[in-house]
Amino acid sequence: MRVKDKVVVGPAGRALVRQSKMFPGRTERMMATQVDHTHLSRKERAPATSGNLYEPAPGPGSWDGGRKTTVRWIAAMAALVGVVMGARRLLC
Repeated sequence: MRVKDKVVVGPAGRALVRQSKMFPGRTERMMATQVDHTHLSRKERAPATSGNLYEPAPGPGSWDGGRKTTVRWIAAMAALVGVVMGARRLLC
């Protein structure tokens, strides 16, 4: 089994990887500026927490990773097969 060291998700992620390969220094500076302005605050401290290393963070988060989408797809295909079989039975 080969382990991937990175997983890129979505078109924005792929564009960022391309940009960082073409302009690594510029991309690094741009991302540092964005994180500094949008993720960090010089006025407010982050609340003290126990973190989420040993237990999940409270809130409505989910671990499903696409499992719900797969279940919905299987249910939709089963419904479609049912409709087709029902229509064939009525027409024949």
